[in-house]
Amino acid sequence: MRIRSSELPDWLPGAFTGVLFGAAAVAFVKYDGAGWIEAAGWGLAAGVVFGAVMGRWGARWSRTMHTATADLPPDQVKLAHRAAAGGPVPEDPRIRSVALDIAIAQQAMEPRGRSRVFLLVMAPVIAVWSLYGAITAPP
Repeated sequence: MRIRSSELPDWLPGAFTGVLFGAAAVAFVKYDGAGWIEAAGWGLAAGVVFGAVMGRWGARWSRTMHTATADLPPDQVKLAHRAAAGGPVPEDPRIRSVALDIAIAQQAMEPRGRSRVFLLVMAPVIAVWSLYGAITAPP
């Protein structure tokens, strides 16, 4: 029996990604020389925040894609996703219509306005800051 991601409870993918991200944060902070309690605190905080954000975004994405692809059987949904991603245009008008719905849904989920400007400004700032820290920090 195969379980589709749309059949999972909304909180489960967020909890799973939060645990993985938190474990990676613990390993990173511990490797950096911190004690176990400090590393566990950072890992817990990072895991909760990351899990909450990814759980909410993942649930929204899953609901949006389920709504866009509800008219097709699962084997044809792959073709529609491939067509929406820029693949060959399907001959079947139903698949073509669902591919258009998928593309419109993906476009609607893109960040806009202030959040897009924030992301476009903060990404280079964080990259330069990380590069500076990597160059100037002792090994």
